[in-house]
Amino acid sequence: MALGIVSAVLAAAFIMTFYLICVTFRHCQSDKRYYFVLSLAAVLAHIAGYLIEITATSDGAALVGAKILYLGNLFLPSTYLLFVIDYCSINIKRIWFNFLRIILLGFALLFTIIVWTSDRHSLVFATHFFDAATPFRGMQSTPGPLFFLSYVQALSCVFAICAILVSRMVKWGRRYRKTLFLMLLSALAPMAADGIFTLSTVVLNTSGHTINLMPFVLVIVDVLFYFTVIRYSLFDFATVAYSAAIDSLEHAFIILDPDLSCAAVNASGKNLFSDITECRDGIPVSQCVGWPEELRDFAKIDIDDDTKFTMERENEIHYYSASVDEVRERGHLLGYTVIIKDISNMQELMDKLQFAAYTDALTGIYNRRHFIELAEKSFEKSRRQGIPSFAMIFDLDYFKQVNDTYGHAAGDEVLRTVASRVRDTVRTYDLFARYGGEEFAIMLEGEPDTDTVVAESLAERIRINVAKSPCRWNGIDIPVTISIGVAAAVGTPTLDELLRHADEAMYTAKVAGRDRVVVYGNYNQDEMGLLI
Repeated sequence: MALGIVSAVLAAAFIMTFYLICVTFRHCQSDKRYYFVLSLAAVLAHIAGYLIEITATSDGAALVGAKILYLGNLFLPSTYLLFVIDYCSINIKRIWFNFLRIILLGFALLFTIIVWTSDRHSLVFATHFFDAATPFRGMQSTPGPLFFLSYVQALSCVFAICAILVSRMVKWGRRYRKTLFLMLLSALAPMAADGIFTLSTVVLNTSGHTINLMPFVLVIVDVLFYFTVIRYSLFDFATVAYSAAIDSLEHAFIILDPDLSCAAVNASGKNLFSDITECRDGIPVSQCVGWPEELRDFAKIDIDDDTKFTMERENEIHYYSASVDEVRERGHLLGYTVIIKDISNMQELMDKLQFAAYTDALTGIYNRRHFIELAEKSFEKSRRQGIPSFAMIFDLDYFKQVNDTYGHAAGDEVLRTVASRVRDTVRTYDLFARYGGEEFAIMLEGEPDTDTVVAESLAERIRINVAKSPCRWNGIDIPVTISIGVAAAVGTPTLDELLRHADEAMYTAKVAGRDRVVVYGNYNQDEMGLLI
């Protein structure tokens, strides 16, 4: 009766251990699971061996059961120690870890061979025989010279396991301590049970009358392992935490397979592309609603640089930056990771900084530095294409008197008014800038049909639009006129020379009476006399 109950318990433990191995492989993705599974396999061997031993009807069958039991006994401490070292991330060089692994597993394998060849020597068992008359049937033996060597190895492993787990319980947070404590119990309980059985059978010579508690303790260990794996996420906690961290990212995080189908996406990615989860199983994300054109052809994407694009969301234009990285293993492309950041606030700040760097704060038009940069490009382009280009420089007449009479605030308002009127007169693609003080510059984009007459006509319209009505400031009408110099890029090798010619023409307009347009090189007799 007792034997039947014990056998049933052992059979249930065997099934539970096998189930736990399957659960670990199926639900745990961590690489740390492999040594854990090897430990469970050793538990499986121990339970199976003891079950065979106590149900055997012959000496040969009992001996096979004992050998299988010793197989589990020898490999369990070694594999569990390797698992604990790996799980606790002990800082040990890979070469030393490999050496330790060879020593531990090599010893277990060597001792297994010695046990399995015990019929030919007496190194482990001095004598052994099958006793079916005792309450718990099985192989009875007397220890040989190497019998206790396996216990020394097991105790050493358990001592190392305890030292590692206790040190980690002190250093790690409360979230891990329950897991580590269960792992510690899982190491100590089997060793204690096996020690009690060995003491009673070998030292006290009660073989056949004492049940081996270790397989039953391993049932408890199985339960502890089950709770550590399932309840406390022994392996998956880091994975779950990592997934939770990715999911809480403000940026969209998307994993694509080699076919550019969505393999995984976090909450921000789903918020950005509502139907992206439907782009699976060969359906590329390019078919997702709103997927940017800039990310459709991955072959053209520079993975060393971010890809910028815009999207309209809630009737507003948002700026985004996408970082694309290849995921490779041994040279084979496994997929891509895409991180998309909303840089609208940053872009807005950059736009403001750029605007401040490029524009005149008072008038809102280009400043001199940016004007020169753009004018250089325009000048070179016109010269390469053989298209004429023109520069204008104009100055406000009697502007010092405006400041002296009405104050600098009035002078600023006059400058803003003049800039606004000129901006409304020139073409949108012409370059217009505050050149310095009350002086302004214009670079006309050349066109094939543009000539000096056309440029002079535009300058005249500018002069008239500025002078047609006074500038209103605090109820006061301030009359404003300008003197404009025009120069054509004909025979001028540099932009500096072109602007110097326009400035000379403006000076001529000034000394000729102001409020007029003068074209460089096209002076009348009065203007020539003034120059002389």
